Amino acid sequence: MKKMIKLLAIAIMALAMNFCGEGKKDSAEDAGAEPENPGKVVYEQYCLTCHGISGEGDGPGGKSLNPKPRNFKSEQFKFGDSLEAVMNTVTNGSPKAPTMVPFKGTLTPEQIKAVSEHVRTLAGKQ
Repeated sequence: MKKMIKLLAIAIMALAMNFCGEGKKDSAEDAGAEPENPGKVVYEQYCLTCHGISGEGDGPGGKSLNPKPRNFKSEQFKFGDSLEAVMNTVTNGSPKAPTMVPFKGTLTPEQIKAVSEHVRTLAGKQ
């Protein structure tokens, strides 16, 4: 029961952090231009809370999670580090890490691809 309450609190915190930035737009969006790095924009909105700014698994929401969020810089990816494998994890979540939720239905296929490319960049891939 405690674990369920802890996960619920973290999920609420992550959602609150995401909604706090909903009204903001950067200057590229204001001008009608595409953001310079759309994957980074998605990462900062949905992934940073747990995985941290630079992808080291040290985000404020990830500190109390078990298992800990993946450190993209120093840990191997559980399901592979190809673009397709990362996209699959982002889309469907991780059955071995219930804290890595699926983003299918939350993110568009284009956003999933962009954030997956960004995650691979954080891991030194490409």
